[in-house]
Amino acid sequence: MRVGVIGTGIAGLTAAWLFQRAGAEVTVFEKQLRPGMDAHSIEFEIEGMAVRTDVPPRMFNDSLWPNLARLYREIGVQSESIEPSKSFARFDLSGSSTSIAESLLLRLGASYQLNLAPRLLLNASTRQILKDIKRMMAVAPVAILHPIRLTMGEYLRANDYSDSFIFQFLYPALSSTVCTCSYESLDDYPAEILLGAMLKLTGSEGLYRTRYGTQDVVRRLIARIDDVRLGTSISNLGQTRTEALVTTDACESFGFDHVIVATQANVARLLLEPSLVREAAMLGQFRYENVPVVVHTDQRLNLHRRQDWSHFNLISSADHRTAMCTIWMNRFCPDWQIKTPIFQTIMPIVRPLPDQVICAANLQRPVVDQQSIRGLELMDGLHSESDRRIWFCGSYASPGIPLLESGVVSSLKVAEKLGVGWPDKCGI
Repeated sequence: MRVGVIGTGIAGLTAAWLFQRAGAEVTVFEKQLRPGMDAHSIEFEIEGMAVRTDVPPRMFNDSLWPNLARLYREIGVQSESIEPSKSFARFDLSGSSTSIAESLLLRLGASYQLNLAPRLLLNASTRQILKDIKRMMAVAPVAILHPIRLTMGEYLRANDYSDSFIFQFLYPALSSTVCTCSYESLDDYPAEILLGAMLKLTGSEGLYRTRYGTQDVVRRLIARIDDVRLGTSISNLGQTRTEALVTTDACESFGFDHVIVATQANVARLLLEPSLVREAAMLGQFRYENVPVVVHTDQRLNLHRRQDWSHFNLISSADHRTAMCTIWMNRFCPDWQIKTPIFQTIMPIVRPLPDQVICAANLQRPVVDQQSIRGLELMDGLHSESDRRIWFCGSYASPGIPLLESGVVSSLKVAEKLGVGWPDKCGI
């Protein structure tokens, strides 16, 4: 079997690895000069030391990322636990330039276990948040077993959850970490998906990071693939009854038994030849949001008091319509022997000072709503066709979260359609 894979995010790399392990001839195309999963990782020097970090930081466990965790085990990726503390605070626009988070509201330890200072229990908002956390965790299993077919916004309103819980705990925890999306998108998310994620996040299992970063993951996934074409853009993608056809910008043409398109949906749509009307309509159901991430040393984007800093610092805006997560990278990468605090802030509410920015990236994340669910139904219909030659996968192509897990799951679904699964279940 000859298989072409377009795109080298986690979905494309997983698909390429699965088919190569099963004995297929695999060709991988990537328009960038390095694999997309590692495209935003950076190296920089500070205090005379060279350090490397993924952008954004990647983490996982067997509970919320079961297929990703298995993939890492299969390819021999080493991992280590992450110190999991989390602080929740409010944003202060009226304070001085050296104070952004005006007050610590909530501090949690491993797997969202409470780790409260006694002074926080005097806060009425904190007590209400704790009450609503307990209530949601009690009823969420029932809602998941019996789908409620409500959006998250509808579910929260129908069950009278407090604004303190929604906008100072739940949405900050989801929007700038697990889902990396706007509050508006959280409102439109299918409620059972987010409730399931919260149950797994509040379980007993901790978080892990890959010891040697995404670069090591990418190297292991493509190690045995002979034909990896970096810096190769695709200009056209079509299919006949007997093969899928790929044309590059350099006017090279390739024929495959199957092509797996593992780019973003909005990119994949631009590659299709005009006759692929239904595929284009399906891909048009998926939308994306921009997610800025900044690596910096600006302590203004963390809590004012250093003793309140946690590993993950979630700071809500004054208008309760957005939040940022400032990750203290010195804790995320404990092997760094660096005194200067280094941060990654996801969706920053304010910009770090220019002279304290190490790098900035603008990522795109798929929106999950009723329209995207309809898109997945259309995709399932296309993938069920007996003469199908072009297949689609990616973080948008599975309704769950988080994104790395969705990417792996979508690749597994395509592989299984073609008789390929995990190495112990392969067979072309």
